Amino acid sequence: MKKLTLIFVLLIGYTAFGQSLSLFDVDASNFPTIRAKFFAFDKDGNQITNLTPSDFELKENGVKRNVTYVSCPTPKPPRAISSVLVVDVSGSMGCPVTNNILLAKEAGKAWVLGLPNSNPWECAITAFDDMKYLIKDFTTNRTDLLNAIEKLTPKGGTNYDAAFIDQFAGGIRIAEKGKYKRVLVFLSDGLPNFEPQTTRIIDEARQAGIIVYAVTLRMPCPQCLKDISTQTGGQWFENVTTVEEARAIYLQILQLAQNSGEPCKIEWES
Repeated sequence: MKKLTLIFVLLIGYTAFGQSLSLFDVDASNFPTIRAKFFAFDKDGNQITNLTPSDFELKENGVKRNVTYVSCPTPKPPRAISSVLVVDVSGSMGCPVTNNILLAKEAGKAWVLGLPNSNPWECAITAFDDMKYLIKDFTTNRTDLLNAIEKLTPKGGTNYDAAFIDQFAGGIRIAEKGKYKRVLVFLSDGLPNFEPQTTRIIDEARQAGIIVYAVTLRMPCPQCLKDISTQTGGQWFENVTTVEEARAIYLQILQLAQNSGEPCKIEWES
């Protein structure tokens, strides 16, 4: 099967600001029937589940395809989480051509705004380059979190050890203080300056009951981050290039972290 460029559009409320849609786990094993999973969110970060095939337009290499099946599970009540957003602020994040810091900020804001009003939660923000920085300790104040994200400024190199396990402000050091289910979301656009202590990071995250999700911007996810994510019960996402993708992935991770949403399923004829 040739590599396909897919355009996947949700027609319901398409003009609503902030709506996001992410398609993943594309399965062509029963070609020409293609299966995949997806999350759809409204402008408030709520998962959209009352969907039918007629709600979608899907194109392969510009050719419209017939969507034959859509199924969405009933969302569960969200579980309380203590989340730490770990953001790369190395110099490359500030490159004016790629402007990766904008993707990081918009993804972080989507996370904060997507946290439920009906359930307890707490969130912290840390950052790293050659060093680590506690930007905002655990709080339930959305405004403080949004302001903290907006102030992130790129500089320096890329040290994954500092990001995860350095004392006082490493992401694991903050997350292990969480009151609820502990979740760490790591974002970077660069390979580390030196090989991180992957085994130690995994061991310390497991001991503290921390699930790690990793997101890389404009590059493949390195093996160390794949191992850290999968071996702590999380997932990894790679080659994120747009604000829309970044927002959608963070909202997808939020649903997974809260155990409140399973992905919808879709099938079409290729």
